[in-house]
Amino acid sequence: MKRWGRWAVLAVLVVAGFLVFRSKQTQMWNNQAIRLLQVNKYAEAAQALERARARDPKNGAVLKNLGFAYEKAGQTDKAEEAYKAALQADPSIPEVRERLEEMTSEKGLRDRIAQRIARMKAEGWRDDTVSLQRTLDAAEVSFNVGNYKHAIVLYERALYKDPSDIGIERRIEGLEEKLAKGEY
Repeated sequence: MKRWGRWAVLAVLVVAGFLVFRSKQTQMWNNQAIRLLQVNKYAEAAQALERARARDPKNGAVLKNLGFAYEKAGQTDKAEEAYKAALQADPSIPEVRERLEEMTSEKGLRDRIAQRIARMKAEGWRDDTVSLQRTLDAAEVSFNVGNYKHAIVLYERALYKDPSDIGIERRIEGLEEKLAKGEY
């Protein structure tokens, strides 16, 4: 009987040692990823975090960081999946819920940008030689002198030049909304 007791204790120690080692590996990969994120190496950070997730798939901090890395790398679907997993693993991480809500809002904006760009292409819009910054400056001048419809056209031209800038779409939608309500 004593012999079985010793084996049981030894087995518990081996399992505990393995779990501690696994936890340390997860922490090591997470720390490496944080360093990579700090120097804008998002794809490499995501790889390190995937290794950490493989060792500890329920680690909320790892999943949150993975979501951030994927988001910064432009892989929004993977980012959303990682954020949702982080929220399931640890619902007490407030920034994860906030980020998911922002991503949902941004997804709607990106869909509307795609629709606006498609309309502009169908209307025969072409990219001109004026820089994005000059186009935005001209839009601001039109806005400041009260020529809101012209400002919208200029903002659309700027959006055509840089469809990734959701701030421009927000500005256009705000102007269109105020014009529709007769506030301008």
